[in-house]
Amino acid sequence: MTTYYLRPTNGSDAAAGTPFAAAFKTLQKCVDTAVAGDVVRMCPEATETIAAAIDFDTNAGAAGNQILFEPGNTTDGSKDLSLFYTITTVGAIHLLEFGIASDYYKIYNLICDGAAAATECLSNAADGSDYHTFINCRFTHATSHNINVRGGTNANWVFIDCETDLSGANGINHVASNRGSIYWFGGSIHDNTGDGWNCNKIESMLIGAEVYDNGDDGFFGGLNSNRVVLVGNTFYGNTGDGVSLDGTDPALLICNNTSSGNGGYGFNFNTTNIPHYMDYNHTHNNTSGAGSTTLPGTHNQTGDPLFTSVVDGSEDFTSGDGGPLDSTGMMGVDIGARASVDPSAAGGGLLIHPGMSGGMRG
Repeated sequence: MTTYYLRPTNGSDAAAGTPFAAAFKTLQKCVDTAVAGDVVRMCPEATETIAAAIDFDTNAGAAGNQILFEPGNTTDGSKDLSLFYTITTVGAIHLLEFGIASDYYKIYNLICDGAAAATECLSNAADGSDYHTFINCRFTHATSHNINVRGGTNANWVFIDCETDLSGANGINHVASNRGSIYWFGGSIHDNTGDGWNCNKIESMLIGAEVYDNGDDGFFGGLNSNRVVLVGNTFYGNTGDGVSLDGTDPALLICNNTSSGNGGYGFNFNTTNIPHYMDYNHTHNNTSGAGSTTLPGTHNQTGDPLFTSVVDGSEDFTSGDGGPLDSTGMMGVDIGARASVDPSAAGGGLLIHPGMSGGMRG
């Protein structure tokens, strides 16, 4: 295993890349050099502005032996997960582009800022089969979709405590002909011009996330979106439905979600394809009503969720003590993405870990 260093101010792509004093200058050079098991320490001396997409097609990594990108401090390159490395552009490009068959990466604390210039922040080519994990990353300000899984691909992506916001289209988008899976745990999907998440065919799992203030549906499931799992999320203030499932096959599991203050239904789904299991959900003050039909389940809740704040830009979806989300979910946990203000509530919120709620929120 080799540890390479990235220093956008004091590095050089003609250097060896290691030690810290001989760091590389660009993320692309690091991507072209690191192989399975290697580590790249991204030291945020400055924002890196790129003129072409960071192309991850050179080296592939391996199953169980991913290529790891993580932040390092600017003094000696030591690992420091409190820091974030930022890339941006002034051109109509993709910031990150994957595509080689069977490539494996794990990326921590990377901010991909499209700066209202990049077409997409994260995408993959039509021939790709890729397996990536993104942890505490942000994808923001693309002119089209922030995250786009293209047709013909077999993408298998995991997002942990990430954020996608302020896109010119969907926060997350799946082309209808793709396959694979996207799992999103915690974090936030908000203030995108289109849907928060637009799902077609691909297996989609959304757990413990805050999905709010998007310009269309919070979560939209289209063609054959039958492999959908939505557990412990907050859908709030989306212009369309909180959750809309329009596919020809039913979703797998929808429980412990709150859908409030949306411009359409709280839950809108094809009445001939009711989800296989749906219960323990909460709705309140959705313009079109709780659901397009009577919601399945006998443990659903209604009423003001008593969120701490719904003020635009300072949202806090912590639920009020004793309110309709407090300890009313499956197995006595709280409904929604955040636990109630009462720390002694039975089970607390359905989160993966205490930090998984809200993401970085710009």
